[in-house]
Amino acid sequence: MDEGQRDFVSALASACAQALDRARLYDREHRVAETLQRALLPDTIAQVPGATIQTVYVPGSGEASVGGDWYGEASVGGDWYDLFALPDGRIAVSVGDVMGRGARAAVVMGQARQAMRVAALEDANPSRVLLRTQQVLALAHRDSMVTAVFGIVDPSRMTFTYAAAGHPGPIVGTPSKQAPPLRDHGIALGRRRARTVH
Repeated sequence: MDEGQRDFVSALASACAQALDRARLYDREHRVAETLQRALLPDTIAQVPGATIQTVYVPGSGEASVGGDWYGEASVGGDWYDLFALPDGRIAVSVGDVMGRGARAAVVMGQARQAMRVAALEDANPSRVLLRTQQVLALAHRDSMVTAVFGIVDPSRMTFTYAAAGHPGPIVGTPSKQAPPLRDHGIALGRRRARTVH
């Protein structure tokens, strides 16, 4: 083997080693992001007296969570869902997405989800919850694009009051029929007009 061939083989080996290092780094980041996303989504769904609550979570990757059990392979991103009971018996629901993939999207998702919970405990008006969440995220993530729907189910009045910020509108169905998606508006978090449906 002459010197030119040795140089070629050496350069090829170096390129292969760099490719393997990048693959290991990507795999490690993917595992961290997946762990974060799973840790930040609800393990169980709150059960409210007088209501039957079921969830099915299918992110864009095709992985699904049915009642907290995961199926399929993750393409980890910043999409979330949440459902919890408020002290007055109403049920808060949020669904949203952070643009991007990986650990950063999972972190922003966790902060958005928790910001909505805290805002709802202070004032459950959906438009103000979205505004407060946007204000919290602006403190550390000004360049993040987040879309969301936040709503309040009132079982005693049989109403759903919601505000949407750039996210596809919710679909309200009944045992006898399924309604078309409700209106959404805006392109990102911030103050949005709340709407009530019966």
